[in-house]
Amino acid sequence: MTEDRYGNEFRTDNGCLIKRKIVEDVNGFLDEVDGECNGLRDITTDNLSMGQYYEKRFEEYLQSCDEPEKEMVTKRGVFDWRMRWESHDNGCASLYDAAFSRYQNYGGEYLINVEGGFQSILCTLVKDIPVECIRTDMPVSRINWGNGAFSSRCMVETENGEHMVCDYVIVTVSLGVLQQEMDTLFNPSLPQTRKEAISRSGFGNIVKIFLTWSEPFWDNSFEGIQFVWTRKMDEMGDKVPMKTFTKKVMR
Repeated sequence: MTEDRYGNEFRTDNGCLIKRKIVEDVNGFLDEVDGECNGLRDITTDNLSMGQYYEKRFEEYLQSCDEPEKEMVTKRGVFDWRMRWESHDNGCASLYDAAFSRYQNYGGEYLINVEGGFQSILCTLVKDIPVECIRTDMPVSRINWGNGAFSSRCMVETENGEHMVCDYVIVTVSLGVLQQEMDTLFNPSLPQTRKEAISRSGFGNIVKIFLTWSEPFWDNSFEGIQFVWTRKMDEMGDKVPMKTFTKKVMR
């Protein structure tokens, strides 16, 4: 499981390959902790975040280990990596912002690759819609909703002066456009609580960076490198900026 899910090489910030057993031991224990998070609820965990619970259980694990200090430091580095992985996996900036009492893993396939990309889903759906009902290249200037003029229906106004009455309107503009236009796009204006939620929303915490080489330096079995940071930033001198994103690189 470790090799399939986490890549086949774990290396420290100085390039050293971490022993497979250390990686498997730490992740094996944390897999058990992840299982505990489903359904374990009592008064001692009510006020904990996911990060606090993981940390609490990991400290208990370390106390049961009898290994050299160097390996303990490496295990803490793998734990730090796992916390970054879980943040990425759960789509949150930090597990310390995720409530333990509300966490639930509902299972299912870990990775879902849609053949043809997600556009293929849209193409399949529109096959059942008459062509004349699909309108493109019609920028919307205003969405009138819930003001009584059309009973419970909505009216969409376009920049070319057309008006379309409908039962529902699904708005899928980008977050930036929504934040910029929400005061004028909707009539009446959205409830203040909704506007505040939109204003506070930010973009995802995951950015993909693609690197290319003229020829591969790895063999066909190579899946990737997971970066484990075992030194504090103030111990690394001028090797990396103090406020660097590289410490959050997954692989």
